[in-house]
Amino acid sequence: MAMKCNEIAAIIHADMVNDDSNGYSWEPRHGEDGKGVKTLTIDGKQYSYDRGSWDCSSSVIKAWSEAIKYTPYKGKLDGATYTGNMREVFTRSGLFEWKPMSFIAARGDLYLNEANHVAMCQSQDPDVMSEFCINENGDVYGGAPGDQTGGEAAINPFREEFDGILHYNGKADTVTTAWKDGNYTATHTLNIREKRKGASALVCVVAKGATIKLGAFTVNSAGNTWAQVTAGDHKGRFVCVRNAKGTYVKRK
Repeated sequence: MAMKCNEIAAIIHADMVNDDSNGYSWEPRHGEDGKGVKTLTIDGKQYSYDRGSWDCSSSVIKAWSEAIKYTPYKGKLDGATYTGNMREVFTRSGLFEWKPMSFIAARGDLYLNEANHVAMCQSQDPDVMSEFCINENGDVYGGAPGDQTGGEAAINPFREEFDGILHYNGKADTVTTAWKDGNYTATHTLNIREKRKGASALVCVVAKGATIKLGAFTVNSAGNTWAQVTAGDHKGRFVCVRNAKGTYVKRK
C-alpha cells in the first residue's frame, strides 16, 4: 500500500527542521541561500527541497506541495504564500478542511495562527509539532544561513497559540496512481470543452467506444477529475473523466 500524503509531508518537514543546513529567515525564505538541493527517497519516490533559510509558512507549504506532486492535485497549493492566505488556498484545494482547536490533529495537519505562525503536527503521543521559529538574533531578518542555535527550526511540544487546524482529508491518497498519460476508450459519451469547467464552452462530443489520447490529469475542489486532450483535432481542450456519478474512460 502506498504511503499516504500526510505521512510524506510530515517526513519532509521533519527532515527540514532537523537538518542544521536550514535556518530561519523572512528574506530569503525558500532555501535559496544555502547548500543546494536535498533529495529524499520516500516510498520509492523522490522529493526535494533547497537547503538554506526558510520560515514557518514557506516550509510547510513546500513540504505539502512536494507530498502531493505525484497526484492530480499537483500545483493546487501554489497560491499559498504566507499564514494569511494559507487557510483560503489549502481549503480551496479540496484537500483540507478547517477545524477548531478542539479537533484532534493527525500527523501532517497544520496548526495555523493566521496572523503570524504555522506548525505541522508530527504526532499526538507525544504531542509534538515541527516548526521554523526565529533566527539566532531573535529576529526574522539578518541571520546567517543554517541553524546557528539548534532552535531556529525544531520539533517542539505543542503550544496553545493557534486559531485552528488545517486537516488533511485524504483525497489525494485515492488518486495517486489512478491516471497515466496515454490512450483511453470512452465508456460514455464525452463532452470536450474549452476549459476545465463543466460550464465552459462545448467544443465537440466524443462517442462512446472512441479512442482519445489524454494527459495532464487534475482534480478540482469538487473532486472531479479533468484531463487534457493531447492529440488529434481537439488537442489542448479538456474533458471530465470522473466525477461523483462515475468514471467515463478506461485505459487501453
